[in-house]
Amino acid sequence: MVDMKSLIDISKVNINGVPCIHIKPSFEEGDLSTVFLYHGWSSNKENFKFIATVLAYHGYRVIVPDAVDHGERGLLDYEKIEAFRDNFWRVVFETVEESKGLIDKAIKHFGVHENRIAVIGSSMGGFISSGIFSNNSNIKCIINMNGACAWENAEYCFRKLHNIEFTTEEQMKYIKENDPIKNKDKFYPRGILLLHGDSDTQVSIETQRYFYKEVRNSYGSSNNIQLIESPGLDHYKTVKMLEDSICWLQKFL
Repeated sequence: MVDMKSLIDISKVNINGVPCIHIKPSFEEGDLSTVFLYHGWSSNKENFKFIATVLAYHGYRVIVPDAVDHGERGLLDYEKIEAFRDNFWRVVFETVEESKGLIDKAIKHFGVHENRIAVIGSSMGGFISSGIFSNNSNIKCIINMNGACAWENAEYCFRKLHNIEFTTEEQMKYIKENDPIKNKDKFYPRGILLLHGDSDTQVSIETQRYFYKEVRNSYGSSNNIQLIESPGLDHYKTVKMLEDSICWLQKFL
């Protein structure tokens, strides 16, 4: 019987100052396609080890960073609405901004092929991955699980949901200037897969519906952009989402 653990290599690494889990298949030779996988608010890289391992079994190198102020990088009082209000967008902004150095260092020192990269993010990680995808045209595809690709629209949904102001004037200015949807005419033909529960009470699916509607026309008849809604699903990931993600990676990497 094959020891499944022998099929993958798992290590903790520091890439450009960012603690990461690095997982790759040991049964593949040559260049590997790479997935950068981003976790959500209050989570950490260890919590995404299972998803990363499944992806590695399918032949992908997976790098899972700790977001700013998460995991090994510090703790916030994540359950308090005030901590969310004061830190959510800052964590998103800073993690997106540091991604360039992270990816560049991974290319130079960890065997990452610069033209075979995808980003996946869940919840807050979906916000982060959409910012990275928008800023880096070399990234072949994005898979956004229960996150948001239209930042300004998402901010208004947060305000409506919690009945509270979530941003400073400076943050709102940054959101408007760096909202991924501003680059909607530059995404085609790269792959965009949006996976979301239609009953999500944390990150409204309306933001992803809005983004999809705004970007769909620039893709013409192409199915390189898809929004897959899970009926009755709240803010959770499912096995079906993981299956859809693997199919998407196989198409674009």
